[in-house]
Amino acid sequence: MESTSRLLGDACTEQCPELVRDALALISGKWAAPIYIALHCAEKPLRYAELQRLVAPITPKELAKQLRLLESAGLLVRTVHPTIPPSVEYALTDRGQSLYSTIESLAKWSLDNKAP
Repeated sequence: MESTSRLLGDACTEQCPELVRDALALISGKWAAPIYIALHCAEKPLRYAELQRLVAPITPKELAKQLRLLESAGLLVRTVHPTIPPSVEYALTDRGQSLYSTIESLAKWSLDNKAP
């Protein structure tokens, strides 16, 4: 497997800190990763209430805030169905799905490197 510096070329030395910071900002919030993982593991779109139950004890205000941030980052899509009352579902985009292997690698690293 090629090293990160080889894959990124000159970007590794010049832009790597900025690229890593930007990537971590997408998942570093207290609730971003749990929301992301719940959406990934569900393998189907989730309604707001389902997502809130899976990510408990998140507050409704914080869940709404995090969903807006993940949507603006292009990691999830919000679909409003024209029912009465309106039904809203959230699902990961292809871009969001592509992030899972990275999160899984971080989780594995954390497990492998827990302090004794």
